[in-house]
Amino acid sequence: CNRRDKIICINILIIHQTCLNTSTYRSLHSPPSHNMDGVTFEGFLDSVTPRQREYIESVVVKLGHNDAKVKVEPVGKPGDNYGADVRRIIVESAKGNINMVAKIAPAYEQYRQAIDIGKIFLNESVMYTELFPKYTELEKEAGIPESERLLYAKCYGCLLEEPNEIILLEDLKVKGFTMLDKFKSLSDEAIKLILNSLAALHSLSYVLRDREPETYNTLTEKFKTIWETFEECESHYQQMEDGLLSVITNDYKKYLVGKITQTTKYFAQVMQENRNLKSSVIIQGDSWTNNFMFQYKGDKLASCCMIDYQLSCVNSPASDLGYMIFNCTDHEMRMKHFHEWLDYYHAKLDKYLTYHGLKVDQLFTKEDLKNAMKSSGNLSLAQGVMVSSIVLRENEDAEKTKAQMADNEGNVMDSMVKMFNVSALSEGTIKLFRSRLEGLVDSHLALGLIE
Repeated sequence: CNRRDKIICINILIIHQTCLNTSTYRSLHSPPSHNMDGVTFEGFLDSVTPRQREYIESVVVKLGHNDAKVKVEPVGKPGDNYGADVRRIIVESAKGNINMVAKIAPAYEQYRQAIDIGKIFLNESVMYTELFPKYTELEKEAGIPESERLLYAKCYGCLLEEPNEIILLEDLKVKGFTMLDKFKSLSDEAIKLILNSLAALHSLSYVLRDREPETYNTLTEKFKTIWETFEECESHYQQMEDGLLSVITNDYKKYLVGKITQTTKYFAQVMQENRNLKSSVIIQGDSWTNNFMFQYKGDKLASCCMIDYQLSCVNSPASDLGYMIFNCTDHEMRMKHFHEWLDYYHAKLDKYLTYHGLKVDQLFTKEDLKNAMKSSGNLSLAQGVMVSSIVLRENEDAEKTKAQMADNEGNVMDSMVKMFNVSALSEGTIKLFRSRLEGLVDSHLALGLIE
């Protein structure tokens, strides 16, 4: 898989994977599959390999459901997920029901090679099977009330055998959690719930490093990044940038020229600068709207749970904040709340660290936060532009991509290059995309994050 394929894949993987998450992708259910242990599989089985079924069965049996019916159902709409083919797993037996969500590795070998699928599944496995249990242990030792602890989905198991990777998680929908609309700016209420979750996550990284430095070092060495691989691919980013600029008004083009082509350079620079800083933490890494689920009490948002850790790595806390704020809100919201949000996050970080006897001003001061946001301004703008160009696609555009791929199986990369041209998208998507990009530029200028 050459560098051209890699750079294209890194930017269209979201589109490809989200196309797989529709019930229309496969028009027929697979027939029921039986095995010797009395476990029956039925539903959308085409994306589940025999090895993955075997693993799901072993988890089900281990949970005491020896005679069970396992239903496999699609999850979401085009544009909801990426980096994995997501399926809902419903286990029914005399003992009761279990509701899971399965994150299944993409089957396309071109994508597997280009995006290093094994790496991102390893990252998420480390978070769910090693880091989160340790974090909960630290929270219990500190006497933190359960309602104040970091909220994460229960993990039933991870299989990391290539090319059959699969992660089985608790289905939060059963508890009333839901995704919000990715096409709309999140409310101040929702943003503060996210900031609270990020503060809890980041604080536990500081605590683990303070309490068990060897454990911290061992775990962080396991994380793999995928973005730095593409630093030498500027020529392929140029095609993207040209397409994006073609739908932007002239007044904004000067602020975006060169930003896309330099994205990997910005990221590598920020990663290098932050990797060994005492203020750096293990971040969530991909904090956009569909990677958060929210629970309501009545008509008010009550809690937030982060659900994707495939891009987790060691970086500045500001990396998560910038990525989230500029990909989950609009210009109007940012102008009204940006500085308030930074203060809110820092206060929550202080609160969680205090539980463990640590002081925020000895680890990450408000000034540190402001400086980190400023130094990563070019990156947050570039990432905002790239993420927007992918996640803002309407259902019809995702379906169009799927059809394009199906018609050009032997030349899938050329098909995806053409499809990534935003000027070919629907009028509604282009209008939304233009508004989002111009808002990103306006915000970065007004906040002094770019010149």
